[in-house]
Amino acid sequence: MKNETIPCFSKMPRSYPCLCRLFLPRPIRDRRTYEKISRVVSIFAEFKNEMSVDQRDYIDLLGEILARYEEIARVRGSRNPRKLLKRLIEEHKMRIADLSPILGKSLSLGSMILSGQRTITPEHAVRLADYFGIRPDEFLIK
Repeated sequence: MKNETIPCFSKMPRSYPCLCRLFLPRPIRDRRTYEKISRVVSIFAEFKNEMSVDQRDYIDLLGEILARYEEIARVRGSRNPRKLLKRLIEEHKMRIADLSPILGKSLSLGSMILSGQRTITPEHAVRLADYFGIRPDEFLIK
């Protein structure tokens, strides 16, 4: 939001491009963004039957972004980098073998990490973070 104020529903744009100009959806990387998106979604929540198709699509997207953030936060809360990696693989509809080019190592490394035979090194964490768009420390045991 440009000035941190969110208009009421009646003043919200009805077209998708105008909604994006008001608040461009982005991945959530901090609590402040999470709260902004939550506020926008809550404004629309009471007006489901009055929304335009574009407004519905926009809110559906924001809802998916919120759900993804909440799921990752839940997994991160477990402080288990392997669980986080498993969840990200599922979300991205990947196979374990797809980790090999990301990690830049042998075909079995991804499988070994996920089974607990190998740990995620700082180098692996950087590569995984670059690929999945999160911070490297999320993949390291805290």
